[in-house]
Amino acid sequence: MKARAIYILVLLVFNLILLSTSASKMYYYSIPHHHEALAPEIILKAGINGTVYIISTDETWVEVNITGSLTETYYEYVLNITNLSSNTNYQIKLENASITGISRLTNFTVYFHDGTTLKQIEIFNGDVTQSSGLWYSVATSATIYLSIAIGVNAPGSSTVDLRLYIVQSGTTSPEIIQTVRINVN
Repeated sequence: MKARAIYILVLLVFNLILLSTSASKMYYYSIPHHHEALAPEIILKAGINGTVYIISTDETWVEVNITGSLTETYYEYVLNITNLSSNTNYQIKLENASITGISRLTNFTVYFHDGTTLKQIEIFNGDVTQSSGLWYSVATSATIYLSIAIGVNAPGSSTVDLRLYIVQSGTTSPEIIQTVRINVN
């Protein structure tokens, strides 16, 4: 219990430092394993595309800002998802939670990839054509990437909230349910 309290305190201090150093481009966030509070096994890290804010102290959301244009843009490395465990494989998938400004999205397609690509979410011409993805494996000590293809038909803003489910391979109960908010400007 004492180790958990120290871990939470360290996360809180780290997040406060991130908030006070907004000039930094690197944000780091750890998701603790619910059964072992001593060491996180899956981490989310900003990719090289878009602006990613991973600063929640309650460990329930990630926010991404990307720019949409009239011509389709592909952001290949929006979010890095890394399994730090050397002996536990995980499965992840995304599910649509809510959308605002959907009518301006001519294409909004979210993928996981690491050599193999798997579509998770698709919005085409303002309609949701795929609202959830299949499970994608994150092997021990591996990193996979979240990518987004985006196109819009008008200026404005749209927000897509997704649920990221993380389960240990061979189980069905989510260990973590994370909100990923994607703002398209």
